[in-house]
Amino acid sequence: MNKMKMVKWMRNVMNKHKKPEHLMIGSFGENKAKCFLKTLGYRFLIANYQTERGEIDLVFRSKSEALLLFVEVKTRSFIDMTLKPSNLVSLRQRKRINSAALDYLKELGNPKVRIQFDIIVVEYSGRSQFSIHHIPRAFGLMGGRDYRT
Repeated sequence: MNKMKMVKWMRNVMNKHKKPEHLMIGSFGENKAKCFLKTLGYRFLIANYQTERGEIDLVFRSKSEALLLFVEVKTRSFIDMTLKPSNLVSLRQRKRINSAALDYLKELGNPKVRIQFDIIVVEYSGRSQFSIHHIPRAFGLMGGRDYRT
């Protein structure tokens, strides 16, 4: 294979493995959210935790280890921050996040910790320009129950 054909072949292979744009934007937002929470002193545990019942974008633990933080990340080019958290994450999505969180806690042996569901919105206007909006306690465990019951 001559040099030109080799270069063309390599470009073709690399483009096939390139993530779709919406996934690249989502990864960008999750990375920015992760860095933001680390600066607040939270310890990163896992990203994109999936079960059959749902998915959690990011999971963190507080410095004191008394709190597990389940985070839903929304990455947008523009977002109206006057919207309620319930408009950012649908009821169906909150149920799936709740279910995945319960599965995660069960996997850990149901530790005696408090849990919190936050939303982080990463609003971007270009590669290096972005802002982060943190909505702590955006929603709770469905039914208002303790996860250990």
